[in-house]
Amino acid sequence: MATADSSLASRQPWKAAVEKDYGWLNGVLVKHYNGDDSDLQVLASGVLRAYEGSTIEAFEVAARAYLQAGVHPTLRRPYVSCVFLPMRELLQYLAAHGFTCFIASGGGRDFMRTISDSCFGIPPERVIGSSVSLEFREVDGVGQIVHTAKLDVLDDGPAKPVRIWSRIGRRPILAAGNANGDIPMLSFAHDARRRPTS
Repeated sequence: MATADSSLASRQPWKAAVEKDYGWLNGVLVKHYNGDDSDLQVLASGVLRAYEGSTIEAFEVAARAYLQAGVHPTLRRPYVSCVFLPMRELLQYLAAHGFTCFIASGGGRDFMRTISDSCFGIPPERVIGSSVSLEFREVDGVGQIVHTAKLDVLDDGPAKPVRIWSRIGRRPILAAGNANGDIPMLSFAHDARRRPTS
């Protein structure tokens, strides 16, 4: 976007992207975990504008291409080969023993769905994550679902257990996480076996 419109290069979040300012980007999360979402709103406004109006199919093609061709900036290998092996092994173990596993992430739901099956063995319908508002449009008599530039839900922190409940209708028996935003989910899973008393 900043390449197409050079005036964006001096404004966040495009400025951080152009300058590869990972400190600013990391600071967005640090501020979020401290209860300040001002920079998160700035980041979301830029990211969401990038795909505004794209169909869910076009977004899937772009996300898959990026994840399969993109290279991690410090590990210097394709993103799809950066999967945390112990997590994949845990998911395989649980699935082999009859568990239904889900991914619940603060990351973009539709972004992760493109590789969830190939990288983790989790089908796309079992991915819960942050999402943009979607809109139905009819184009030349064909119904399309397109991305808007509005955040639907940031699936992080207290929103995560709410989203899990709204999607699967039960507490998780087991949860694993790697970020501060996972703590409420872990707390929610803690009492999964508790039965209501009458």
